[in-house]
Amino acid sequence: MSKYFVQKYTSPICLCQWPKLQDPDSKYKKYQVDLIMNEEQMNDLNKKANHVIDEQIKKLSPSKKYNRRELNWKPCEDEAGMYTIKFALPEFDYKNVPQRPKLLDSKGNDLHSKFKADGITIGGGSKIQVGADLVGYEGAGAVGASLKLRQVRVFDLKEYNGAGNFDWSSDDGFTMESSESYDSSDASMY
Repeated sequence: MSKYFVQKYTSPICLCQWPKLQDPDSKYKKYQVDLIMNEEQMNDLNKKANHVIDEQIKKLSPSKKYNRRELNWKPCEDEAGMYTIKFALPEFDYKNVPQRPKLLDSKGNDLHSKFKADGITIGGGSKIQVGADLVGYEGAGAVGASLKLRQVRVFDLKEYNGAGNFDWSSDDGFTMESSESYDSSDASMY
């Protein structure tokens, strides 16, 4: 029997921010995405998270008093009445086995190989739906629920393209005419 209470959660279709879904974030070594939800959607997820916390307390010791750790919602800076919540999945599980979220199109077809072959990266502003595990946990005398990312369905893809495409006009100016290599010893310091 597991010491963690786990419940499946499927989000509504939402706009996403800061998706790192095809490759893990290089700093934190995890796949992650922020979903933008309205207050009703937020309340629905909080209700489910509170159920997970209650069940986790029952698994631990129902007679003991625990502090509750609520989900970490952040108000959207741009839109009143909207909130962001982060879903994440570590690159490796506790046994050091690689893991990643499944990426699907709206019909359930796998997107990993297609996106990799075509060099497509899911960008912020895409409309997605997340499948996650709400996992109860206990630490430092508190009980909470985490959102472990498992699957992502893409409904409206906004491709990430780095800095974007600039509309450069053709102007006179510096051009590189020679293929000679640059010798830094020729440069003078100013």
